[in-house]
Amino acid sequence: MSHFRSPCLPLDLKNTTDDALPNYLTSLKFKQDHKYTDVRLVLGWTAVVIAGVLFYFDWKLGWEQTKVWTLPAVIAYFILNGAFTYWIWFVEKGVIFIGEREGKKVRASFSSQLVRRHLLTVG
Repeated sequence: MSHFRSPCLPLDLKNTTDDALPNYLTSLKFKQDHKYTDVRLVLGWTAVVIAGVLFYFDWKLGWEQTKVWTLPAVIAYFILNGAFTYWIWFVEKGVIFIGEREGKKVRASFSSQLVRRHLLTVG
């Protein structure tokens, strides 16, 4: 017995919605608020810079001169990545777009549930 399977996989649907919805709402003259993206970028890039700087100095100066900085850098890296993960899961919660037009605010988010139901919330 064969079962029909939709060519629109849930991940494809989510990715397409994530890409298309902000463009559509911006075309309707909504001004996008980039606060969530800015926080995500600051957390992510700060962690990458810490790792990159430590790698560079370890490469140039050697392990003996940089080993005192390795543990604090690793701890800072994990704290930043923990904050990054917390931000994505508990603050953003699938937010795709936050914007405003003529005093009217809009917030669009996407969530998937275990029962194969996908919810796009605009409010």
